Amino acid sequence: MAYTSKPLNKAIDSHNTVLVADDDAVILSMLMDKLQFKGYRVISASDGEQALELIKEHQPRVVVLDWIMPKLDGLSICRQVRSDSRLSHIRVIVLTARGQDSDLLEAQEAGADLILIKPVSLRVLVQHINSFFLDASLQTNGHLENQKRT
Repeated sequence: MAYTSKPLNKAIDSHNTVLVADDDAVILSMLMDKLQFKGYRVISASDGEQALELIKEHQPRVVVLDWIMPKLDGLSICRQVRSDSRLSHIRVIVLTARGQDSDLLEAQEAGADLILIKPVSLRVLVQHINSFFLDASLQTNGHLENQKRT
């Protein structure tokens, strides 16, 4: 499937930044291409330290982290994001080849909003990212608060 350079549909929110971190260049490129095609501004990192630095600098709405990366793993990044009040609003998706219940529980305890097992369906990943942006947009606009009152 070929992608054009122009996105066909825009992201839900004007603050449409997603950070993707993976040490596998092929996976990183595929994720970036798909998200850019869907209208997201994508920032990428190939190791955990770089990812954490970029998260602090850009404060993306959603981060997609590979669990196993050089210098700092995805769960360590997730824990640091959750413990920093300036970053705790960021939605975190962890990608992993690990699928044991204990691994999934560990990722959940680290504060991941979503854990996806590799190989990941890009369509499913984008659907989850879209829903995170929609949730954030509704919260910002007060729609969720109004819905809770009724």
